[in-house]
Amino acid sequence: MALVPRAVSCRVALLALAASGCSWSRFGDVTEDTPVVRLERPENMTSGFGDVLASGNLDGRSLLLVGGEPGASAAALFDMGRGETPNLDAVDSHFCNNAQGKCFLGSSMVYLPHTVTSAEQDHRPVDSCIALGLGKPNFGDYGVFFECQDQTAYSRPVIESYLSDVKFALDHDQNETIAVAGDGADDPVLLVGAPAALGAGRAWYYAAGTDEPIELKPPQKAADGYGLRVAAVSVGAGRTLMAVAAPNAGELHLFRTEGAVATYLGCLGGTPGFGRTLATGYVNAPGSAPPELVVADHDAVFVLETAPLAALPAATSISCTLAALPPETLRNSFGCGSTKDTGDCSASDFGAALAVADVDGDQDGEVLVGAPQMAVYGTHGVGAILVYDLDSPGDGALSDVRFVASGQSGDALGGSVAAGSNGSRDIIVGGAPKSGQVSLHYCSSLVSPALGGTRCE
Repeated sequence: MALVPRAVSCRVALLALAASGCSWSRFGDVTEDTPVVRLERPENMTSGFGDVLASGNLDGRSLLLVGGEPGASAAALFDMGRGETPNLDAVDSHFCNNAQGKCFLGSSMVYLPHTVTSAEQDHRPVDSCIALGLGKPNFGDYGVFFECQDQTAYSRPVIESYLSDVKFALDHDQNETIAVAGDGADDPVLLVGAPAALGAGRAWYYAAGTDEPIELKPPQKAADGYGLRVAAVSVGAGRTLMAVAAPNAGELHLFRTEGAVATYLGCLGGTPGFGRTLATGYVNAPGSAPPELVVADHDAVFVLETAPLAALPAATSISCTLAALPPETLRNSFGCGSTKDTGDCSASDFGAALAVADVDGDQDGEVLVGAPQMAVYGTHGVGAILVYDLDSPGDGALSDVRFVASGQSGDALGGSVAAGSNGSRDIIVGGAPKSGQVSLHYCSSLVSPALGGTRCE
């Protein structure tokens, strides 16, 4: 997977400089070291390039998965390189292109550095695989579809009650979209949400390296769309906290799993759209506490400590509220912020995408929030990525905003967000799927000159 540096034109440099906080006086000297660069869209990704973003790491290399429109596009794998030299061309773009079997790309993906194939392929160890969505490999059965960089393809079975729907959808080219999340381990516990399953939605998980789907059932019927968004966090001692959202009803259902045993812990929510977007990551520096769970509704973002949630007792009924959170669970909450260059918060779609990234290289994470309808220089719908450096519980002030100065109405940057490491800090990745663009933002007001490099001088 060799790096193939690609020169960035002065035209792109001119478009990007204003968004970076970098000096216009450097324009005459800039040829390649621009503060914002765009990935090249593979020819086979014709719809919604950047609709789905996910990051991974293999042997110290930072990898970025870029998917197109769920159910209608393939996905590609990019190597973000080290330092300031990304590979702008995909190192692989065969994922979910139906060469290895029928596949519907999901609304989220998970990178698995190391795992094993399904029982149909004798649980063979395999590296650099992606949980892509629903599909049927050429040699295998219907289920959750995996492809690896060596072009191995396999599936894991869905819950039995959903199998006939999956078969019908794939056999008749009727898209069925699922969401997938991992708990962050090298061979992760995988959580799957199927919001259209059986008319109301279902969710299940696979213990690490296993094929058996274990259904996650609330004690009473959840709202329609259950499983539209999912998140998983390893909380230690072999346990995983799982969150399954039905955001149209403002419900976020919590489970604690240990191996094949799942315990329902209750429901958070009560605000419009609660659970519309989920992310996990270390907002605190990595240490004794597990990663945080970040949740958006239609107006605000909430950062929740996961250890107190995972310690909740079993619940026997559904009551979706934030009022009964355990002490010290709500670490931060904040709404949309703007600057002199950006605005229109009320119509910005703040919270459409979330990620946690160590933008400034200080070991704790900043929360990245997509606002794809935000106005830039007075033009609505250009879109932006808002950065919140939440050093202390209760912090909620806007720390930085990233956008593309040349952006146009309808670009909708921030429709998806992710991050990838350059070795010393994380680089912000912003998707503008409506215009088919994915950009790497190297500079931030949070980054010290020592870590900024030549792109940010």
